[in-house]
Amino acid sequence: MLPYQLITTNAQLKAHLPQWRATPVLAMDTEIAHAHQVPSRKQCVSLVQLWDGSHEQIWLIDNFTVDLEPFIQQVMMEPLVTKLFHDAPHDLRMLRCPRRARSVVCTFAMAKSRLQPRCSLKELSLNLLGLPLDKQYQMSNWASRPLSPEQLYYAALDSWVTYHVWTKLSAIPVPTPLAAL
Repeated sequence: MLPYQLITTNAQLKAHLPQWRATPVLAMDTEIAHAHQVPSRKQCVSLVQLWDGSHEQIWLIDNFTVDLEPFIQQVMMEPLVTKLFHDAPHDLRMLRCPRRARSVVCTFAMAKSRLQPRCSLKELSLNLLGLPLDKQYQMSNWASRPLSPEQLYYAALDSWVTYHVWTKLSAIPVPTPLAAL
């Protein structure tokens, strides 16, 4: 089981910001509370997961209890930190920072450019890492609190897998188009 730390206060978030700003790479993911699960009837980010590829734990930020704006300003807008997402356009839209985020890499786009036959995180995890992913919690109730240990583990695993998929995809050259030869 992957160790994780659930960040539920603004003070906890603030304490981690300098560390995250100083890391070269952060693999990230979001879990979404869907419209039918929240009183506002608008889907929203429930959790933000991140891992730097070296610490023993993965950080899970509870967006229902923490103000993400300092994270957006200090980490997402930091050009010296590469942010890895598997579906970057979706996650950035959900985080409400598609134009403010800097140095973002999308592993889905990387996989497509490297001619991977299937580009879902589940398929890439199996094909590149030999690790089957159980995605049963993807559509679970992310608005419910407390989140179950199984949901938290599922969330932590996605950022870990994204980092390792990025590492594997980075070693695969982008094919040269025939017209360029």
